[in-house]
Amino acid sequence: MLVAENIAKKFAELFLELAKKTAEAAHQYIGEHKDIHGYYKYPIKSNTFSRSNPEFNELFEKVPFLTYDIPKYHMSDYPKDRILYSAIFDGYAKDLLDCTILNEFNLLMDYICSEPELKKLISEKDENLKFIVKNINVSIVGRYLYKTNATSDIPDNLDEQIRPFVAERLLRFLAKELRIDIIVPICLATFEEDTIKLSDNVEIVRMSEDIQMSRQQACSYEASNEDWVAACATHMIVLHNYHFDNTGDASINSATKNYNSYPLKEIDKVIAAVKVVTGYSIGYAQILSYPIEWIDGFCADLIPLYGAKAHFVNPKETEKFWMSLPVSMVSSAQSNILKTVYQNILKCEEDANKSNLLFALNRFNRCMLRNDVDDMATDATIGIEALLAGGTKGEITYTISNRIPVVFAHESNELYSPSNSRAIMKTIYNYRSKIVHGGKLREKDKFFEINGTKYDVAKIAVDFLRYSLLFMTEHQEFLDAKKFDGYIDDILCGKA
Repeated sequence: MLVAENIAKKFAELFLELAKKTAEAAHQYIGEHKDIHGYYKYPIKSNTFSRSNPEFNELFEKVPFLTYDIPKYHMSDYPKDRILYSAIFDGYAKDLLDCTILNEFNLLMDYICSEPELKKLISEKDENLKFIVKNINVSIVGRYLYKTNATSDIPDNLDEQIRPFVAERLLRFLAKELRIDIIVPICLATFEEDTIKLSDNVEIVRMSEDIQMSRQQACSYEASNEDWVAACATHMIVLHNYHFDNTGDASINSATKNYNSYPLKEIDKVIAAVKVVTGYSIGYAQILSYPIEWIDGFCADLIPLYGAKAHFVNPKETEKFWMSLPVSMVSSAQSNILKTVYQNILKCEEDANKSNLLFALNRFNRCMLRNDVDDMATDATIGIEALLAGGTKGEITYTISNRIPVVFAHESNELYSPSNSRAIMKTIYNYRSKIVHGGKLREKDKFFEINGTKYDVAKIAVDFLRYSLLFMTEHQEFLDAKKFDGYIDDILCGKA
């Protein structure tokens, strides 16, 4: 605690008494007023097409957003068929409930002012103290009213019901550390499994309806296309056992809305692992803090989430109309491979001699976000070099072209094989060389023909990096690239 235990206890007791008295008055207010309205925005589900209408059956089969029942919410007026409890304290009525006239409010204020250490936690400025204490109390009672769907009836166990709401709101001011789970909705992918446990502290989980609604009000995009991409998620990465240091600020926005304050490397490892296993162009557009046993601001009865916008999705996806957004299914079989790949990535972190795999993973993440295919190919080639070029003293193109068949001898694929991968690798290097040195790319430089079909060399480069990463996570001995030469020698001698 940021104050002595006896001070915190007395503070909580006085706040509980004030909250109870305010709640009693609110119950009475509900009984005396038929219409309780005010200005309040709340996430409402957008229903563009109805599954019950046979006219739209074809759309549900062809449009991924509809196929996978991905919900889309927008901030709109609070539903008129529900009581807007916050309007009891801050609405249109002339007789709003004012908790500052209660005797319990004065007793609380007197105690806060008598304890300088406590007073400083709530407000640095004396003139703001009364306003802040009032807002804390209103938020406690408002949260209680929303979560219990309060009527005019005062429950017999009011003390018991409202106590948890007092505790979670005051902990925001008193706790040294504010514990959170970090949640990251995964855009442009859905998963066959509801839960995929990657480690003790990391998992991928299907989002509940409450989370889907709450993340809309936590941080939404102003641009329509970006907002659709952000909404295009059914599952989220959950990172457990994190916290923010409680600095005593009046708001935690400075921490939770700062993209760079989150463990980006941990998030990107999961995203990279999914991409490596599936090859899908996925990403994320939000990073959210899920408070544990404390609360700051909130939206009605929703889960309080605080977060930052992110732009970790290929820009080409945000340019698409929502009906054209590609959403890919991650199967149960792929999820099982994902667990292994992620665990193998963690093992590499523990060994400084395997840092080249983490470097290549970062390049893989980066190249899949590139809008320009030339940049994509350059990043992918750098990643391949990090994995396959170690220990070479000769011409790097020759070395990597000789080693890449080992990758495709292990990673089964319909397009790439040990027999054609050497020639493809040389084509990739020719492409990259002309980009780096400002050469003019001809049509034959941009494409490689496989089984009678032409494929984009830049995208093939990304594939080669992806399969190299798949191979390396499973066969980490080859992260010492010299092992390739020994393996090839053994094959030539008939030993492998």
